[in-house]
Amino acid sequence: MSFITSSENVQFARTPHPKETVCGDDGAAWDDRQYTWLVVSDGLGHGPGAAEASQAALEWIINNHTEDIDATLRGCDRAIRHTRGISLNLVKIDRDNHTAKYVSIGANLGWKVQRSGTRRLAGGPGVVGSGISKFYTLDIPLEGSGFLILASDGINKSSDVSQLYTAPSSGDRSIAESIIDEWNTGTDDASVMVYRFLS
Repeated sequence: MSFITSSENVQFARTPHPKETVCGDDGAAWDDRQYTWLVVSDGLGHGPGAAEASQAALEWIINNHTEDIDATLRGCDRAIRHTRGISLNLVKIDRDNHTAKYVSIGANLGWKVQRSGTRRLAGGPGVVGSGISKFYTLDIPLEGSGFLILASDGINKSSDVSQLYTAPSSGDRSIAESIIDEWNTGTDDASVMVYRFLS
């Protein structure tokens, strides 16, 4: 994981496919001026080829992103066409204005969780690295307190992540690790990134 954010409000956990030793999922988080960027990549399939695709995507986004999240996604799509491709969550958080821009391509999952309720964040079909045509960016307000949760499809899509507010303490385990423990499908690589916001 490329963890280059100063924020203590980001957690990431992952686990490989039960028959693999290399995880094809990866994640990154970093600060850039007033923005915090979050990325979760899921290389197609699993094993070394999936890991190579994820790492190529993260390296390109970290080193070449711009303030335009759509242009960043399209640039990554072109840059990793030599790989098998990925599913992707990409988020740009404006810490000053308490808003986020969110894009999800492929089977990855996303939620915004607050005590008042849980919102599933919609994504679009496709494979980053095989030619992205249409996609849409969600504008998400981050008023109050809560969590943004990004996950690969190794996490059950019907997971009740609202339990973040009701589940008992899990000791030394992070929220991201607890989500994997609770809702890992057990049939794929699995990864979770949790961003805690407070305005």
